[in-house]
Amino acid sequence: METDTTATSPQCIVADTSAPGPDIVYTVGIPPADSARATPLDCTGKPITDAMRPATLDLPSTGLDVRDMLDSGHGGRRPDVLVTRDPDLIQFAMQGDAYFTVPLPWDRTYVLATPGSWPGPITAAERDALARDAVRGAVRGAAEGQALRRWGCWPRITTAAATRRQVIAYIEGDDIARQLAERVAALAGNASRPTWIAPSVASARNLRLVAMPALALKDALTAGRIMAAVVGTDRSRGVPCDPLVPLVDSRAHAIVRRGSGVSFIIGADGALWFTRRGAP
Repeated sequence: METDTTATSPQCIVADTSAPGPDIVYTVGIPPADSARATPLDCTGKPITDAMRPATLDLPSTGLDVRDMLDSGHGGRRPDVLVTRDPDLIQFAMQGDAYFTVPLPWDRTYVLATPGSWPGPITAAERDALARDAVRGAVRGAAEGQALRRWGCWPRITTAAATRRQVIAYIEGDDIARQLAERVAALAGNASRPTWIAPSVASARNLRLVAMPALALKDALTAGRIMAAVVGTDRSRGVPCDPLVPLVDSRAHAIVRRGSGVSFIIGADGALWFTRRGAP
């Protein structure tokens, strides 16, 4: 579990004030910028124009040990900025002097989706317990009153619970979702099951955890073919779908190479806006 140490307003991060900003920033794990988003101000308070933005090149990391990329690079090129939720990778970066880490805003909420079933409410204490005891990484109990994008909306499910696969699904490769699904399965089989786990899930026999591709999981939810799923949703504006139970919030960290001269603004939504700057 992690407390909130980042501001909600944009932050300015500079890797090295003595180095000029590079023309190309080498990155890993940074999603493409949303061109529709309002352009923020740079570290001096000026709007970030196209002329002020360096080119970015995402280094391929599939099948590679990212720790080796931090140490030796890919093809001799080490990343300037890497964004990750992996607690082991964050800890690895913090152990040396070559990189520093920056916590990004809380941008993802993990929810329990139970199509066709109506769970009871979950308390703040229960959400905090999940963050503290069930998950490794930068998580907290899901915040009150948050908005959730319509990720898991589905028509009214009429499939009988008895005909669904006895499965709690999560998106493959998502360790936070997997850990939460494991805890939900354990609690569902407990005699003192919490009320936020729907009775249809608690009454299922031989519940199994299944990792699925994102689209396949969404289709399974929409069709009511599975008992439940744990999914990560963007903490952006939207109307919560029902029935979704918010469990924990998650945030990533930026790992920044010292001496790279990279500078960027962290938006309140977690977006990174790179800027070109000259040496003082």
